[in-house]
Amino acid sequence: DLFGPVETLASGLSRLGARNHDVIVLHVLHGDELRFPFDRLTRFEGLEDDGRLLVDPLSLREGYLASLDAWRAEVRRACSSAAADYHLMDTSTPLDVALSVYLGARMARLGVRA
Repeated sequence: DLFGPVETLASGLSRLGARNHDVIVLHVLHGDELRFPFDRLTRFEGLEDDGRLLVDPLSLREGYLASLDAWRAEVRRACSSAAADYHLMDTSTPLDVALSVYLGARMARLGVRA
């Protein structure tokens, strides 16, 4: 999910790129994380700690989506700076479809023929 300091990600990606690795970042997020479809009082629970919040998601949606977009842009910049390929993987898309679409686009971009 890449949750953590973007600087740490950037440093690791740079080290891999410096060793001539072909780096691909498949950023896996759930559709609910991407679209925040909640419309009534909801309890959110942390997966990596014991945090729990009961919130009105309608009051948070706009700010949440703006923060998510800004953070993803930062992650994409870190990938770009390290010459790493970045691709968002939405878990609501079947894995075979998501990978086929990504790999087809990557091959076309690199001029590789199937």
